[in-house]
Amino acid sequence: MRILIVVALVAACGATPERTVCPQCPATVVATAAAKEPAASPPTGATEVAGAVMADLQTGDAARLHARFDAQMKTLVPLERLRIMLTELPKARGRVTGIEPIKVSAREGSFKLITEQGAWQMDLALDESGQISGLLLKEPPSAAPPVARAAVISLPFRGTWKVFWGGDTADLNYHVATANQRRAADLIIVGVDGKSHTGDGSRNQDYLAYGKDILAVSAGRVVVVVDGVPDNKPGEMNAMMATGNTVVIEHAPGLYSMTAHFIPGSIKVKIGQKVRAGQLLGKCGNSGNSSEPHIHFQLQDGASLTSSFGIEPVFSAAEVTRDGTTTRQTEYTWRKGDLVSSPTMSRVWDAPRPKGD
Repeated sequence: MRILIVVALVAACGATPERTVCPQCPATVVATAAAKEPAASPPTGATEVAGAVMADLQTGDAARLHARFDAQMKTLVPLERLRIMLTELPKARGRVTGIEPIKVSAREGSFKLITEQGAWQMDLALDESGQISGLLLKEPPSAAPPVARAAVISLPFRGTWKVFWGGDTADLNYHVATANQRRAADLIIVGVDGKSHTGDGSRNQDYLAYGKDILAVSAGRVVVVVDGVPDNKPGEMNAMMATGNTVVIEHAPGLYSMTAHFIPGSIKVKIGQKVRAGQLLGKCGNSGNSSEPHIHFQLQDGASLTSSFGIEPVFSAAEVTRDGTTTRQTEYTWRKGDLVSSPTMSRVWDAPRPKGD
């Protein structure tokens, strides 16, 4: 779908926004006081073009910005209308003073435009020749709220599992950089040799986690079920269906569990079904964006994977082996490298609610 500057700027002209605080981004590129003349060779990459657009917005140079549009954009956004828009834009949030990348590829990108009175998010798309085929200014994403902690729940498995990724720092858990997965964990089973598989690991059935039971961590109602995504061959991944076969359960208002990568056809629950703590949900598989059989587990504050924020889980009755020492913990949360077992289904709250730090 083509994104037009005409829509974005018309909406912006009537706005009365407040300053928005955004997540920390790479260092701001601060604009110089005087606009530079365009280079002999026009910019062609998304980052280069975004910088050029920023300069055009700073100076209000509608003609130069219009020249960067492809033919269809020039038709849909006439120069005279663009001049009006660039005149009105600073009235909403002040002059543009800098730019920060959010997510960028060769021909597409999202950028944070810093202004005197706040910020915009600029989404940019280029055609094959580097001309602008889409341009949108919109509200920047809100800052993620502080990480809440859940009341105690039970572990989502039986037996002993290893926390492959888990924790609250990037070195322990690569998920922390993604708002909805910021306290997620990836769990595997290892043998006495430390390996997660027998043989050469070329088959899913070689992996110790494959086919193991996955359990509900607390009572709740099933709100999302995805099934039918095939298991991957070990070492391959399906990025198009990232979570693979998935179950999302609402345990309380603002508290949902999401468990991913089930074996296709193994899920035992359906949407709308009420479940109890410890109830079988399905079998551990290798579907979705997964290179080997494992459990991906996370708590979040909504049913949607894309618009929710991660919550820190707190588990009861966990036996944890860390650095060779085994302890029994009643308020355990994931940490990379831990061996965790759930010998009993003791003290579980049927309706846990998130609480602040």
